[in-house]
Amino acid sequence: MRKDPHMKPLLLSVAVTLSAAAQQDLFLQAEQAYAQEQYPTAIQHYQSLLADGFTQPEINYNLGNAAFKAGDLPLAIKHYRRAQYDAPSDPDIDANLRFALEDSGTTLPEQPLLQHLAFQLPHHHWLLLTLTLYALLLLTLFLRLFAPRLKPKTKPLLFLLLTALLISAYALRIHHQRHRLPEQIVLQPDTPIHFAPLESSTIAFSLPAGTILQPTQTHQQAWLQIRINDQVGWVQRNKLSSI
Repeated sequence: MRKDPHMKPLLLSVAVTLSAAAQQDLFLQAEQAYAQEQYPTAIQHYQSLLADGFTQPEINYNLGNAAFKAGDLPLAIKHYRRAQYDAPSDPDIDANLRFALEDSGTTLPEQPLLQHLAFQLPHHHWLLLTLTLYALLLLTLFLRLFAPRLKPKTKPLLFLLLTALLISAYALRIHHQRHRLPEQIVLQPDTPIHFAPLESSTIAFSLPAGTILQPTQTHQQAWLQIRINDQVGWVQRNKLSSI
């Protein structure tokens, strides 16, 4: 039997501003509303926290749970996926995302191997790693320049740092591409996917609400080209929501 989604506890930083204290109160109100099965109220409180810049994965995860309980699968999937961006190795987030996708009649989108590996760490981890490797590379070059006797010893290290830096920079580029053309959630059942970016164009296939899509290009801001399971088509933006 499939388990219901469960909440993740979160203590917002009481980083000592009145604003932070107010936001912690709002989070506690959201938890209370969820416990009392007042799911629309819980959703509103979590959305207010996100709008105020509190984007911890726990908030997106709990918002996803509230949306799931309220029967809004596209909203649940959207926020589970957002939580997964920042906590890609969290098993609870992955499990609840898959539960919601199963209920909507769809699955996680397939990803090329390198893209899959890049998303095993969140963007800020890759950024920190890239900056650290760059600093170590500069330090190594400095040592080779001003301590020539160390050149033979630093050559293998230089090669390793360059290789690691290229890998890290490539992973960052993949994250930036997803930020530039963010994944989309299908909002409506049987959303038509057209052969061309025209309403009069023939419908190629349709997708259920809750499907996660990766756009490949845009057309006049009103249409997105998408690829899913080797199928390509065009969909109107107003039928989607960005993750």
